[in-house]
Amino acid sequence: MISAGALGIYLIFTIPICYFDLRYRRIPDLLSYPALLLLGLYQFLVEDFAPAPLFLAAGGALCTLWVTRRLSKGGLGWGDLKLGALNGLLLPPWLWLPGLAASSAAALLLYLPLYATGRIERHYRIPFAPFLTVGAVLITMLRLGGVL
Repeated sequence: MISAGALGIYLIFTIPICYFDLRYRRIPDLLSYPALLLLGLYQFLVEDFAPAPLFLAAGGALCTLWVTRRLSKGGLGWGDLKLGALNGLLLPPWLWLPGLAASSAAALLLYLPLYATGRIERHYRIPFAPFLTVGAVLITMLRLGGVL
């Protein structure tokens, strides 16, 4: 189960992360690493999650985004990979992948029309942190609502 405390810790860090990514196209390590540490400790100590599923979810998200980074020749930044791992700590191990799919779908729905109409060019750097956050929050809301 995803708790309000875990979601609160997640949002405390991801809201400024989204701002920095939108404004500067960077995700500061000063926010990423403490977010990973605090959310991981919260899930382990307060929510009493076993470390193996936490590491599995965070590692799975990180590895999936790393492969995507390699295939896209650096299209994803390292900050996006760390935020993906943070999503893995927030979401249960079986839900980080739908969260990533929702993030990617949201980015496509916004940027494909912009590209098709010529408002952005092919090599436009999409700030992906807001989409990762939206995907994780959407899956969290669906989980809390009993849909997932």
